[in-house]
Amino acid sequence: MSVQFEQVAEKLAMRAAEEVERYRSVFLSVQHVAHQLTEKSPFGFWDAFHAGVAFGLTGDNAQAINYFSKVTATDDAPQFAKDAALLARELSQLCQDRDGFRKRIESDIGRTRELLKLPKVEVDMQIQEVL
Repeated sequence: MSVQFEQVAEKLAMRAAEEVERYRSVFLSVQHVAHQLTEKSPFGFWDAFHAGVAFGLTGDNAQAINYFSKVTATDDAPQFAKDAALLARELSQLCQDRDGFRKRIESDIGRTRELLKLPKVEVDMQIQEVL
């Protein structure tokens, strides 16, 4: 391995570690994630989807359904948008069953990590209630 490659790889690893620490300081909880997403500007399709998931995990069903409805209302023609709208519809209906919602998200995370050939991780979905 060349010295130049090692230096570049080390810089990338250090930058990644810095980003992890930054995200940990910004996204202290799922509640923080939900609110951070809703404050983004511009606010886009995937922001609405992810905000719906985050609010669903916190048990704030009204907000989750509100953001999922933004996704389902999309007129985007790409297949990914149609697939996401279908999933948002399913998740919106599942919001009333908090344990079922969490299990679905855990399952989706596991399946996605498997498809990306990432190692399995324990996912802690024990999230505090919204006050």
